[in-house]
Amino acid sequence: MTWLIRDVDHGNNDLFTIKLHFGGHLTSNPRSYVGGSFKYVDKCDVDEISMLELYSMLTDCGVDAGFADLYYKLPKANMESGLFPVTSDTQALEMCTHLDSSRMLNLYCETSQETQLDYPITQTAECVDNEQKNREFER
Repeated sequence: MTWLIRDVDHGNNDLFTIKLHFGGHLTSNPRSYVGGSFKYVDKCDVDEISMLELYSMLTDCGVDAGFADLYYKLPKANMESGLFPVTSDTQALEMCTHLDSSRMLNLYCETSQETQLDYPITQTAECVDNEQKNREFER
């Protein structure tokens, strides 16, 4: 085995890990992700992340990504105030701007039409452009 000791602030800041939650569903009161499973996707690159990449990750986990809604949670935030939709490449890149020192993001996949109706997302991340900010995500 080869390993390397490094300083906390030394490393490739372009790489991060996604904890990909799938097979469950979101609830609204309290807001949480129920059921399903998760896998870690390592060595994700902030410069190459896109919806195509995210859907490929889901497909590799056995999820029918064509019908998947994705949401990320801000690090150290709770599900009530820190959950945001990922529906475009712009939002996928925006998601990466919230990485903290752990270099890990939680990404939640919801595929059931019934649970999408149970959990309408009406907020967008603060840093997206005004057109995205004013758009409501209706399910």
